Amino acid sequence: IRTPLNAVVGFSDVMVNMPVDSFTPEELAEYTKIIKTNNANLTAMIEDILMFSRIESGRIKYVKEEFDATDLVREVAAEWEDIVPDGVTLQTLAVYDGITINNDRMRVKYIISQLLGNAMKFTKKGTIVVGVTYQLNSDVAEFFVLDTGCGIPKEKQDLAFGLFWKDNGFIPGLGLGLHVVKKMAEGMDLRIKLESKVGFGSRFSVFADGFLKKTEE
Repeated sequence: IRTPLNAVVGFSDVMVNMPVDSFTPEELAEYTKIIKTNNANLTAMIEDILMFSRIESGRIKYVKEEFDATDLVREVAAEWEDIVPDGVTLQTLAVYDGITINNDRMRVKYIISQLLGNAMKFTKKGTIVVGVTYQLNSDVAEFFVLDTGCGIPKEKQDLAFGLFWKDNGFIPGLGLGLHVVKKMAEGMDLRIKLESKVGFGSRFSVFADGFLKKTEE
């Protein structure tokens, strides 16, 4: 927690205590992005701790409602677009319009946000795609986050959702995020799937029951 906090405090102090004309526009933009990125990391850590405590103590409640899956994906992407790493492109993809899910919208959004934030930590260049598609033959929607990051070795993929597991100790985080995602998904009868290859990236998928609204002609 101290690592992102130190960055936020340090760069904030520099910007507050130095005359504005001491910085070029490029420097100000870079410092601002560093603060935003580390603030997001710090916030995510605190949310992980709070959510973990709620899940483990059985105090988390799920409230079902119908919501548009495409709108949710675009909403999540919009909240993260300002802190996309340099050299990385964030894209959204919705294969069908009118995909409707009946589940806890806030919790599903939390899961997708966690997976997207995780992808940004491990993707230094290339593309991250957050999207949703639909399996017509089984009435199942698939939310997914696809990245071109470092990937996870096959022998470690079963450990990825474990408590306090981290494959890279130099990356910010507590090792709680994916564990919380899995526990929360199970509480909402959602299924999580991981596909990954070292050097090529990862795809995290969340499967939810849904239906496709028919468009009126």
